Amino acid sequence: MHRSGPYLAHVRGFPCSYCKSPGTEDNPIVAHHHGRRLGRGGTSVKVSDYRTAPLCAWHHQDFHQDLRIADLSKEATDLLLFKGMAECLESWIVRTSGQVLDDLQAAAEDELEASGTD
Repeated sequence: MHRSGPYLAHVRGFPCSYCKSPGTEDNPIVAHHHGRRLGRGGTSVKVSDYRTAPLCAWHHQDFHQDLRIADLSKEATDLLLFKGMAECLESWIVRTSGQVLDDLQAAAEDELEASGTD
C-alpha cells in the first residue's frame, strides 16, 4: 500500500472537513483514511495515504463509533469525506507539480495487484 508521510502532513494542514476547526493541541487534525481497498473489506485495512481526508480528533473518533459523523447520514458523511480528499489532492498536485500523479498511478497499481484484479 502506498504510504506518504509528506502527504499526510499536508492533509493535517487543512481544517476538519466537518466542523472546519483548524485543530488545536487538545483536538488536532488527523488524516482519516477513508474507503475500502479493492477486493478487501473491513475497517482495519488501510487504503492508500492519498485516500485521506482531514478530520479533527473528535470527529475522527465520532466516525469510528458509527461510521458516520455527528448527525450526518452515512452517505452524506462519505460525500463530505470525498470532498475533503479531493480538496487535499488538488492542492497537493498543484504544490508538487504533478509528482503525485505518478504516485497515484503506482498506488492504483498496488491496489489492483493486491486484489488480484487486472
